[in-house]
Amino acid sequence: VDLGDIPLPSVPETVDPSGYPLGNWGEHDDIQAVLDHTYVVRTIDGNTKQWAAFKVLGLAPGDSVTLEWLRSSDPDALVVPTQCL
Repeated sequence: VDLGDIPLPSVPETVDPSGYPLGNWGEHDDIQAVLDHTYVVRTIDGNTKQWAAFKVLGLAPGDSVTLEWLRSSDPDALVVPTQCL
């Protein structure tokens, strides 16, 4: 989910994806990276359950992207470890 241009420590603990734009194929898992935007990712599969957030610091389309990111210590909520930022 693209939260827009917000500081990484300001990401909310929970995110309702229905309030955010969809990507190219009508899904949240295919959105384009935008410089200075912050994103939230929730992963649930066979052996993984976690939240993460990242901010795009540098972007060269088709070449590279530079991120600042964090992984939540709580698998059920996005807990931002602000002491690490």
